[in-house]
Amino acid sequence: LERRGDLTVTVRDSTPRLQENCAPYLIDAITLDHEGIVLGLSEFFAARKLEISEMNTRRYNAPHTGAAMFSVQMTVNVPASLSLAQLRDEFLDYCDQENLDAVMEPADR
Repeated sequence: LERRGDLTVTVRDSTPRLQENCAPYLIDAITLDHEGIVLGLSEFFAARKLEISEMNTRRYNAPHTGAAMFSVQMTVNVPASLSLAQLRDEFLDYCDQENLDAVMEPADR
């Protein structure tokens, strides 16, 4: 699949990082399916040196229109030293730019 361009696999050996005091935040995003959704979200959080500890994705057809939809749920560890208000603003700006309907909320709700 990778040779045909249908799938890209990245494997990286990593050593555990020292955990800063972090709070887990849930990200839930839905959009029309298109290439690059997971890559874009991953790059957004990686650029801010935030760890994605869990990610689940699903592709499905919208009930009434049949449009191809894509949903992603992830848990991101946000250090206490980071401005949550700034992160949330940047994330929502990113989602608006990419046409993602998304929420970001504490995982311990």
